[in-house]
Amino acid sequence: MSKRIPKSVEEKLEIVNLYLEKGKSISSLIREYGVSDTTIRTWVRKYQQLGIAGLRESNTWTRKSIHFTGILDSNAPISDATL
Repeated sequence: MSKRIPKSVEEKLEIVNLYLEKGKSISSLIREYGVSDTTIRTWVRKYQQLGIAGLRESNTWTRKSIHFTGILDSNAPISDATL
């Protein structure tokens, strides 16, 4: 099960602004908001490249979740050949 806790665009923007504008360290943001350094760096990069649009939820994650759920719900037997 994923530990993923979705953040709103507003929360992501707040974290990005604290890093870029206020100079807060990534380690302090990790402790305060409970997100990984990789996540924060990704949000910063996407914000710098795409603006607020870059902080919106990716449809890729949702599509993959639905796809994998469908696979797991399948009644097909799992064998060594399918792995």
